Amino acid sequence: MFRYVRAALAAAALFLIAPLMNANPAPDRDGHVLTALWKQYEEANKADRPQKEAEILTKIKDEAVKQRLAADFYDAAVKYVESVQRRDWKKRDELRRNLEKEVRDFDEPMVT
Repeated sequence: MFRYVRAALAAAALFLIAPLMNANPAPDRDGHVLTALWKQYEEANKADRPQKEAEILTKIKDEAVKQRLAADFYDAAVKYVESVQRRDWKKRDELRRNLEKEVRDFDEPMVT
């Protein structure tokens, strides 16, 4: 009887722990963890859709801040500036100031 209870508890623990073990998939070659969003960005980039790129990069930045993913955050923040700047070069200075503020607020030595 005790053997069945122990097996049931082990199975329940495995069932509860397994999703947590896969919460963050392995990073891609650029160190990005948010691979699904980066794939969407690449598609928008290949289609030359800078407005869509900016929307996706904003999502990546927001999610990276929530999960404290430095590589995802930094790359998305820099690419966001480049994407928006391609559409309107007059926003360059404002975008760079915002980037500096975002990096400072992220407060991660790897990013600063």
